[in-house]
Amino acid sequence: MGRKKVTITEVAKEAGVSLATVSRIFNNKEGKIKISETTKQKVLKAAAHLGYQTNPFAAALRAQKTGIIGILIRDLKDPFLIQLLKKVQQQVQSRGMDILIGHTDYEETTAERQLNVMMNHWFDGVILLDYVAAQHPFVDVLKQYQTPYVSLTGDASSALWPIVHVDDAVGMQLAVAHLTDLGHKNIGFVGKAVSGVEHRLSLFYQYVPSANAKFVKEDMNNSDELYQFINELAHHPEPPTALICATDYIALKVIHCAWQNGLHVPSDLSVIGFDDITEASEAHPSLTTIRQPMEKMAEKAVNLLLQQIQDQQEIDQIQYKMAPILVERETTKRMN
Repeated sequence: MGRKKVTITEVAKEAGVSLATVSRIFNNKEGKIKISETTKQKVLKAAAHLGYQTNPFAAALRAQKTGIIGILIRDLKDPFLIQLLKKVQQQVQSRGMDILIGHTDYEETTAERQLNVMMNHWFDGVILLDYVAAQHPFVDVLKQYQTPYVSLTGDASSALWPIVHVDDAVGMQLAVAHLTDLGHKNIGFVGKAVSGVEHRLSLFYQYVPSANAKFVKEDMNNSDELYQFINELAHHPEPPTALICATDYIALKVIHCAWQNGLHVPSDLSVIGFDDITEASEAHPSLTTIRQPMEKMAEKAVNLLLQQIQDQQEIDQIQYKMAPILVERETTKRMN
C-alpha cells in the first residue's frame, strides 16, 4: 500500500496551532493578526517532519493563477509554426511560466474540445497559433469565457483580437520587387490552400496582375502534383524564370522537383520562399526568402497576453503587423 497522505489538520496538530493559521501560512495570506516568524518556522518544520506536500493545483485555484499558458497550434508538421512555438515557449518560460500545447490538426471539433479544456481555471491565458475566421464556431466558444487570449499568425480579417502577425502584403511586395529588380518578368507562384497562407495567392495576383494562370499552382497537395506542375513548366515554350512560394517548405520541395525535371536553381529557375525557417539557410543551394520576425512576434504576443492577465481586462481591436525582411541567398539570380 502507498504511504498515507499527510493532511493540513495533522500539520496543525503537530505544530500546536490552529488550522486557520496553517492555511494562512501555506497560502501566504495576511490577516488582521500578524503571524510571527517563530510560528511560521514551527509550522514549516512540522510540515517537513510529517512529509506534507502542498497541492499546486489547489493552491493555483485559490490564487486564480496557475502560471500555465495554453497554446493551440493548427499543424505540428509545419516547420514555421514549430519554430514560432519554440519562440513563444522561450518567452513564456523567461517569465517564470510554462505552456501546454493542443494540436488542432485543422479540425474544428478538435479545436473546440481543446479550447473548452483550456478556457478554464487551469490556464491563465491562451495563444492561438491559427487563423480563425468570423464564422468559425470557435469564436462562440471564446466569447463564453473570460480567459485572456491572443491570436498569433492570424490576419486583419480574423474574428479574434488582439492579433500579432507578419505583414504579408509587404512580404509579397519584397519578393516581387526582388525578382523584378533581377530582370524577371515571367513569374509564377506555388501556394497551399490552408489557413494562414492561402491569402498569399491573392497578394501575388495583386502585385503580379499579368501573371499567366498556367504558371500558378494554387494548392500544392502532394509531391506528385508538384512534380507534374514543374514538369509542365519545364516543357512550356516560354516557361517562367522565377517562382514565388507561399512557404519555405513549399519552396524547398519546388527546388527538389525542379532538379528531378532537369532544371537547375537558380540558373534555369529562380525560387523564393516565405518564413525563413532553419532549413532555408541549411539547404543547398540556400534559399532566398522573406523572413518573418519570429522572435519579435512571440515577444509581442506574450506581452499582450500577460497585460490582459495582469489588468484582468480584454484588449479590443488591436492589430500588430510585424515587418518582414528579404533574405537574399543562392536560389535567385539576375537574368542574363
